[in-house]
Amino acid sequence: MAEEVSLRPQGQQRAFVQSDADVFRRCTAKFLSLVPREGEEFKIELNILLDELNSLDYQTPKFVDEKLAVGLVCKACELVPLNYELLVTKVCHLLRHLVGFSGQKVVIQGRSLETCVEYVMRAVSVCRPWTLPDILRTLAQLLYQRGPAVAMYLDQLIGPEGLLMQFVQPEYPDLDIKKVAIACVYNLCLQSPEGQTIPDEYLRKVYTILMAVLQTPKPEQVDDILFAKLILCTLQGMRNLLSVTTDIQPGSLGSLLAVCRVYMLYGLPGQTLQVPATLYPTPVSQYDPSPKRATTKDRDSDKEDTSAQSTPRGRRVKKKRQRKQQQTDQDTAKPDVRPMQNTPSWSPAGRAPPVSTPPRSPLKAHDRHRREARGNALLVLSSLVDGSKQYLAAAEETAPKQTAFTPYSVTLGSTVKEIHRCLLLALAAESNVHTLFYLLKCFATLIPNVPYHRLQPGLITKVVRQIRPLLSHKEYDIQVASLTCFHSILSVQAPLQEVTQVMKTVSSTPQVQAKVSQPPSATSSQQLRTEPQQGTNPAKAGDHRETVHVQESVEKMNINSSVETTGQDSTTEGGASSESNKEEGNRERTQIMESESEGVAKVWLLDWCLRMVSLRHAQVMGSTLPIIPVRTEAIQVMTQMAKGYFPFIRPHLAELSQVFCGVLQEQNTALQLQGGKFVEEVGAVLVKEVESTAPESLTDREAADFWVPLLSGPLPSALQNLDHTLLRSCGCQCLANTGAQVFQLLSTDKHILCITLLLGLTNDEEWSVRGAAVHALGVYVLYPCLKEDISFLADVAQACTLGLEEKNLSCRWKAAWSLGNLSNTIVSNNLFNLALKGAADHDKVKSNAVRTLGNLVRFLRPDAFDKINFRQYVEQTAQVLTKCVKTGMAKVRINATLALTVPTLREHFGSKEQFSELWGCLADALVGTERVEDFSEFKYRDTLREQLKSWSGRRTTSGSLQDNT
Repeated sequence: MAEEVSLRPQGQQRAFVQSDADVFRRCTAKFLSLVPREGEEFKIELNILLDELNSLDYQTPKFVDEKLAVGLVCKACELVPLNYELLVTKVCHLLRHLVGFSGQKVVIQGRSLETCVEYVMRAVSVCRPWTLPDILRTLAQLLYQRGPAVAMYLDQLIGPEGLLMQFVQPEYPDLDIKKVAIACVYNLCLQSPEGQTIPDEYLRKVYTILMAVLQTPKPEQVDDILFAKLILCTLQGMRNLLSVTTDIQPGSLGSLLAVCRVYMLYGLPGQTLQVPATLYPTPVSQYDPSPKRATTKDRDSDKEDTSAQSTPRGRRVKKKRQRKQQQTDQDTAKPDVRPMQNTPSWSPAGRAPPVSTPPRSPLKAHDRHRREARGNALLVLSSLVDGSKQYLAAAEETAPKQTAFTPYSVTLGSTVKEIHRCLLLALAAESNVHTLFYLLKCFATLIPNVPYHRLQPGLITKVVRQIRPLLSHKEYDIQVASLTCFHSILSVQAPLQEVTQVMKTVSSTPQVQAKVSQPPSATSSQQLRTEPQQGTNPAKAGDHRETVHVQESVEKMNINSSVETTGQDSTTEGGASSESNKEEGNRERTQIMESESEGVAKVWLLDWCLRMVSLRHAQVMGSTLPIIPVRTEAIQVMTQMAKGYFPFIRPHLAELSQVFCGVLQEQNTALQLQGGKFVEEVGAVLVKEVESTAPESLTDREAADFWVPLLSGPLPSALQNLDHTLLRSCGCQCLANTGAQVFQLLSTDKHILCITLLLGLTNDEEWSVRGAAVHALGVYVLYPCLKEDISFLADVAQACTLGLEEKNLSCRWKAAWSLGNLSNTIVSNNLFNLALKGAADHDKVKSNAVRTLGNLVRFLRPDAFDKINFRQYVEQTAQVLTKCVKTGMAKVRINATLALTVPTLREHFGSKEQFSELWGCLADALVGTERVEDFSEFKYRDTLREQLKSWSGRRTTSGSLQDNT
């Protein structure tokens, strides 16, 4: 066999099969042999070697020698001067290949690490901005899990004049560089492989840096994706930081939670990037039944089996039993909480005895001896009753009779009554604030699901009397939970006669003082209860928490409680005499009662809520008590009261208007939004009251007096709040609820103000605001005082035109609805085009678009059908309506049928063929009503049938003999 002859020179044979390891060793040996010198030739030689080294595939399994790699990077830092910026970036690439997350992962430490870090830090200081992303990425890789090893550079990196501080400032413009600098900062915090971290003072410094970045609003004209990457990087850093430290001040947790809440909803429709200064705790997740988080001890637990706890084995057995009890209670509520599947387990849990003996509750929370067990039992009971409204709807209560058969509805009613009895007993006996909170939460869950109108009156009265004194509890979380219970009471089968009576009950009015509680760890179990029950001995004065008096507005606040508050000694911070304070409070309370006797007295709950909403945080002297959650919940209670019990608030509309003028001007956006929702709800109720024909219905002037102060500044300011999208949307709904009769009574300048604001908001940046503004304009076009304003109608038509071009379905739907209202006022060719376009859109848009077509045809005069320009629109309308009669949602077909009933003459329906085609469509539509695929459409089936039959009857009488044959 002939020997293969190679044409390649001897020195170059098989060079192409050299492995990456061989190339790396060759280049490294050559690099290490270099001697620093001046000149372009040396620069070119460095450039060639660095390019060859960077061209290797470092993602493959490790092929480099550790010692050679460490020597290489140290030599590169020595040879490449910082004024060769291109070569500096190539050295940075090489460092990242060897030290970073590639397959090589060279371990660099000691003096070698210091050499590389110092070189990169000097490069950051002297190199030009275009090199900074590469250099900072390299620094981030060098600092990753090496923070303790470079502790000597911490001041130079993140100190007051630190190298990285300039890049993380809010005003720094380049977000790409800022993102990499943030990565450098949080890589310092990571634990080393040995489990060490940098000192706590620097961890706190990093926390401050990251929080400042997260709280900085998005700069204008900055790409959304780039900003999102910055925030994502910062949140990752915060997660890494929190994984290595727990030394975070409790006062700063609110700010951290506020940041998390804002960015958790980032990018969703209607959400803005306005980060509040702090987030106040809510009663839903404020407390944890875990004994590790408890800050107070229950008296009951001190009496339990002290002898068994004296030995280590006894303590272990006790802890094991507690864990088993907690796990059992939680598992009971886990499997399925759907009402129709979990409620049958009630009967086995507590068999119902004869009606004469009420059945026991499935879980008797007041019989538990441990606070944790009571808390878990209440959580289980809350899970059982949550969503059980359909199941409990059958409950009823009748007079006890000795019968052989007890209906299940009566048994169920007795069970509900027993649950109330057990919870009320537990509420009266509970002294632990955590369990008290869970009791109130359980009541708030139970009340909306109980059919009180089928039970004997009295249950709600007992609940109100027990919860009412807790409005003056020193823990504001208990106040919020109590208000949540009252919100549930006002929303259940409103209006109930029993609720009306219990809200109007007049009794003693103890003075209420705002209190600032000491930290829970400093309190005893005797201090956890603000208001002892009647018949109990008040606690000693020395056992009470230190309280502070509030300025005049708080001192005037009173609660008409049916349970007199006792044992509530309060002292001022300055040590003033309690007797003089008591006399002053009594004198002020007498003045309030005298002033209220002159007019119509408020129901006690409305009076308390109004006083709390009017209270400003700055009025609490020396207090850090966050009362914003209480004020927010009080507004929600008043909103529900306006919805279900309007007679309670009707005599005080003028006062409510003034109070909510102040609420809409608050700095806190949550208060502003809740205030806007209250105004929106009251406006909707006022429209119904004004239009009512009842003898004592509300007058136009009374309703107008409510709106005038709000329109004089607070509401327009809220509509122009560019930082709060939801508030602007809510403001549009408020303007839509003014009502035609009230709007007519307003002055011309108020008319111009409302119209100008709404037309301007149709061009808002947020689609939700644009949709709300177009919807409000659709209401305004029906007002008699605006029907003749041609300019206004033209502006509304333009807004509807833009709305129908929106990408968002909700906006197009509201624009189509407004266009349907506009078609009742004006007819034009442009409207035909828009309505025909809307009839080809989604079913939600189509249902209103076909209504618009019907209205347009209705307002055409008979001679308009002979005009060519209108005839083509009528023919297109007939085709669209014929198609819509057969397919689509029930609302679409009903509106299409109604539109076809508009023409009254036979000649309006075209030729015999067109008339026959229409008849065929109607017949198919009538047959199609037998097939209802969506259950929600079933309730519209009879309406659709009646419309089709009615149209068929009228067309039969108007048709000719030829049509019928």
